[in-house]
Amino acid sequence: MPPVIRNIAADYYRCKIKQQIHGHGMGKHRAVEIFTRGIHDIDALSTCLNDKKYFLGNQPTTLDASAFGMLVNTLRCPIESPLKEYALTKNNLIQYVDRITANYYPDLLTA
Repeated sequence: MPPVIRNIAADYYRCKIKQQIHGHGMGKHRAVEIFTRGIHDIDALSTCLNDKKYFLGNQPTTLDASAFGMLVNTLRCPIESPLKEYALTKNNLIQYVDRITANYYPDLLTA
């Protein structure tokens, strides 16, 4: 893709993403407020999981599918953020993501 077209496309999609974020409500908050809300979410997940294998017992449920999707993108994201840094202090969430990855997505372990 020629650089001029690439830059125009990047600007267009940046604008669309900002509109979506604002429309969902999170774009109306300052960065510190967004990270604070994320920290509260991490705390709630860590507390609910506690020392259980999965959120609702010994078998994964749709709740685990949702939680894993959010947590794997937070904990394993190559981009550093205050939310990732905080989530990495929650050993039970790290072990949870590692367990699900090993059981259901082993190809991600070698990636």
